Amino acid sequence: MKNKVVKKLQHHVFFVHSLEVSKQFYMDVLDINFSADNSPTTSAAMYLIGQSMNFYSFGKYHHDICLVHNPKFKMVPDDDMLHVTFKLNPSKKLVHLKEKLQQKNISFKEGRILQSQNQAVNAIHFKDPSGNVLEIIE
Repeated sequence: MKNKVVKKLQHHVFFVHSLEVSKQFYMDVLDINFSADNSPTTSAAMYLIGQSMNFYSFGKYHHDICLVHNPKFKMVPDDDMLHVTFKLNPSKKLVHLKEKLQQKNISFKEGRILQSQNQAVNAIHFKDPSGNVLEIIE
């Protein structure tokens, strides 16, 4: 394979309605670690743009996910095509994540979002509190 310009995806940014609600959701559901808070009171750059954001890590990098506070953001209703897919840690089972979602009354759909993809892969998808679609594959 030729040497590509890009090696891997470093992080993904989500707009969210509430940083606190989203922080609890992502930490509880995905077991992701909070890394840093950038807000107008903690960062000169954030002060200049009047923005707040939180960073989260799955453990290897400073941040894999960045949540940006944007209360006016609206997802296109019922459009699961705009999504991000996470691969489940091999030491975890999708059945346990489904149980956790059910306990938290978070609805999810079974299977891959794109029906043309390998349907033999065990997968679910659901929305975060702001409507961002997350797909988890085992």
